Amino acid sequence: MEKSLYLLTPSQFIAYQSLGMEKQQQFLYEFGKQSHDPLIAMIFFIFGFHYFYLGETGKQILYMFTLAGFSIWWWIDLFGLKKKVQKQNELLADRILGRLK
Repeated sequence: MEKSLYLLTPSQFIAYQSLGMEKQQQFLYEFGKQSHDPLIAMIFFIFGFHYFYLGETGKQILYMFTLAGFSIWWWIDLFGLKKKVQKQNELLADRILGRLK
């Protein structure tokens, strides 16, 4: 099974399976290209550039100028980054699946 399929919720996986073979391949290509890996996000987090990786440039600049939100933001991200990445991937999958139906 394709690695990116493990990032889908059960309902998204069912919607994926209902697509035709060609649309499944298109979904895998687009989702694989645009989705974010939680492990890579954590690596970027260690160096303080995780919002750039997630495509949130404005938030990253604010994060840097406030020194990680006076360290409060850093603690929030430490424990919530994985969930944030999963949520972004879910929204991305919903958007692609909605377009391909």
